[in-house]
Amino acid sequence: MDALPIPVPEIPPAPASNQLHSETPLFSAAGSSADRELTGIGGWLILLAINITLAPFMGIPFTYASLHVLFGGQFQDAIAARPGLEPLIIFEAATNVLFLAALIGLNVLFYRKKKAFPIFMVTYIGVHALLIAIDHFSALRFYPLASSTALVRTFISLAWIPYLLTSRRVQLTFVN
Repeated sequence: MDALPIPVPEIPPAPASNQLHSETPLFSAAGSSADRELTGIGGWLILLAINITLAPFMGIPFTYASLHVLFGGQFQDAIAARPGLEPLIIFEAATNVLFLAALIGLNVLFYRKKKAFPIFMVTYIGVHALLIAIDHFSALRFYPLASSTALVRTFISLAWIPYLLTSRRVQLTFVN
């Protein structure tokens, strides 16, 4: 009796070593379609884009006003009559110039989608809130009925910090 041949399954050859790593990794920065949808300026980043784009233009009048009061001749007598007012105006003028320059730099980082943007923005928001609080409480000495609107608005902006530090969209967008 002849033995029936037993079929031997063909085993495909092992992949070459350069093919082992050609597959998409299990976890990647933009591996899934959901992650690809989160790249770019969208979602809540649109609100931040509008805010950061308009902020320098809104800051120019404050910067001009504080520099005008500091260097304008018509205000010098009023400043001299109130001890302590001149350092406050110098502080306001310097911080307004600093904020304006920082906002221009943040716009560059934002629109170039630089990896450093979220950390610089978080730093800006924190320092801005601190300096606005110092300015507000210092101004109360001279203007007891000073409006708290800027202070409240500044502290509301602190809500961006957790978003910038934890958002997947932020992580996937600012990669350059």
